[in-house]
Amino acid sequence: MVIEPKAAQTFVNGYSRLLAEVHRLSNGKTGLKPLNMLAAARDVTIASPSIVESAVSKLEENGSPVPQEVVGAIKSLQLKQWVYLRDTTTYSVFLEPSGKDAYAVLGLTNRLRDILGGSGVSLQTGVVEFCGRFVCDGIVSNPVWLGSNYRKDFAAHLAALKKEGKFHASPTR
Repeated sequence: MVIEPKAAQTFVNGYSRLLAEVHRLSNGKTGLKPLNMLAAARDVTIASPSIVESAVSKLEENGSPVPQEVVGAIKSLQLKQWVYLRDTTTYSVFLEPSGKDAYAVLGLTNRLRDILGGSGVSLQTGVVEFCGRFVCDGIVSNPVWLGSNYRKDFAAHLAALKKEGKFHASPTR
């Protein structure tokens, strides 16, 4: 339910450095805790996607390039208030807030269930395409636990999405 450790380390290091540079370039608020700074920078990348290229260039100039697979992942970032429904033995099930699609999502170094203490949660997080899979970026905010009736409704909706071919196990290019 998590990606391979070496790939996770590559992503975490590159993503953190790139988001820190985005934060610096956007004149972000100083004194934030690291996770809050990363979340603020992630918001900036959504609002102003061109800043990612500026940050990549600046890091390259400083002799600290970000791996291209991490840059590509950031460009694929979907930041939403997802429904994290449940886990299977190989992935976590995320439903898009619009209800149009569902995804098989992996964690980076920890399962989402371990981070949150359970499943059946509406939460804001980023999902990227990395190493041929959908991966949660690990920055989680605004968790809201779902009651049993909501979980049942979402499970029924997931079954319908699977029948319609709208459950995505991996990115298609």
